[in-house]
Amino acid sequence: MSQKRSPIKRVPNILIYLTQWVIEHGLVEGIFRKSGSAREIDQLKAKLDDGTIPPIDPKTNPNTIAALIKLFFRLLPVPLIPEDQYQLLMQLDCTSISISRIKCIIAAIPDAHFYCLKFICSFLLKFSQHSPITKMDVYNLGTVFATNIIRPSGNSGSLDDSLRVTDRVMIFNFMITNSHEIFEDKSLRKPDWYRELKTVAKQSSALSVEQSQSNKSTLEISKKESAMDILNFIHNNQKPDKLEIEGEEITLLIPTDPLPSFSKQED
Repeated sequence: MSQKRSPIKRVPNILIYLTQWVIEHGLVEGIFRKSGSAREIDQLKAKLDDGTIPPIDPKTNPNTIAALIKLFFRLLPVPLIPEDQYQLLMQLDCTSISISRIKCIIAAIPDAHFYCLKFICSFLLKFSQHSPITKMDVYNLGTVFATNIIRPSGNSGSLDDSLRVTDRVMIFNFMITNSHEIFEDKSLRKPDWYRELKTVAKQSSALSVEQSQSNKSTLEISKKESAMDILNFIHNNQKPDKLEIEGEEITLLIPTDPLPSFSKQED
């Protein structure tokens, strides 16, 4: 489908149009859960793939439009949450998930993905307010969207991924419910150094901390622990002042000043 973006909202125009249409014309029981017309879906998708946004008749089966929205995310060549962040999310469970950890993970996804994720989570939270009519509360909406949003890329999915649908639903429901607290932190789009650390975390997997003579903490990383441990340490500590990579060993010099972007976050 067309990926033209609104210069203001930085979200594909077609996604804005389809979600608005559903709010105006799709408040019916089971919306997003019931299947639409396969023929109508194919016809509309063909028009959208041409880069045009045709007016959609208000009498169109709303389940068809709802299905198009889910299809938009399912057909993205790179999942809305890319593979690296997907793998980190899959390390969370109901005892370890928190607003701060979700922020920590999604801070590194590309801007286009970030704003689209923010948009769909905010939309679903707003749409859930109509659950007395649609019977689709946050849990039900998260259930039907989760596997389209939080999914492995390409053919990288394993049997474990297919068996962990419940975990993906739990994580996405958490993101919807806490969308304001998660996405309204403007600093999530700015820390270039943090993106660099995300790259480091992909190359290495463990950490130990020592105090250097210059009154700075030295973070030495080797391949022992999980990437999530590294990110949790960075999240709870400070911005690195220096980064050195030699073979499989990575050293970060961390200033004593706290990291403003993450130090005040509440779970």
